[in-house]
Amino acid sequence: MKEYTVNAEIRLDKARSVEFKKSFKISFQSQEIKSAKISSISGEKMTVKYVIFAEDDQEAEARATLHSNFLANRIAFHLNIPIRGLSITGMSCQETNGSKSVISMRDIMFAVDSLGIKLKLSEGKITKLNEFLERQLQKKTEEYLTMYRIAVSEKSIAMRYFLLYSLMEKILGGQNGVESWIKAQELNVRMEKDPRNNTPETIYTYLRNHIHARTIEFPYKEISRHVHKLQDLASKAIEQKI
Repeated sequence: MKEYTVNAEIRLDKARSVEFKKSFKISFQSQEIKSAKISSISGEKMTVKYVIFAEDDQEAEARATLHSNFLANRIAFHLNIPIRGLSITGMSCQETNGSKSVISMRDIMFAVDSLGIKLKLSEGKITKLNEFLERQLQKKTEEYLTMYRIAVSEKSIAMRYFLLYSLMEKILGGQNGVESWIKAQELNVRMEKDPRNNTPETIYTYLRNHIHARTIEFPYKEISRHVHKLQDLASKAIEQKI
């Protein structure tokens, strides 16, 4: 086994960037990860510095990429922010005889031109984030976090809405489960009628079913108004599973 220092970047959306003054360490329940340290750069990306044990360069990169995806999933969920991408930006290898070889890697940066809000994390919020990143979760919950990250990072509002609803169906056992759960969360939830059979359904289900509806009218404005609330509901559904 060789000891690698691997640098990774998790790129954020400029519209929901994050800033914190102090870097912090993450403890993984994994023998191949000796250490990991997260820092914030200009609010638009987080850097992760790993010390990893691996047989070769490819294995070191693969391990760092795997754990970066793991971190990105949890950051997206805990801070409720989109992730625009991640990359391995550099590696160095410490040989057993003390010699050091440096490997340079480059990746195309994803540019975002929109203006937005910068989320500043206090020490207390960093502590809570750190605790969540280190928390042991069930495999199924990790799958939900991956789906949540993909959904909230989707730029298309209609597709984001569709992915969030699909995630809730997976968590809650289909459309009927989603309907029952939403009615319990929002006692005064707006109801519409399913045009196929004239049965009542929540506005959230009604809009999801009209994303692919074969009608001239496409409820884009309604979907835009409800997508953030649906995102909050999806997050709450995951929290209840955690």
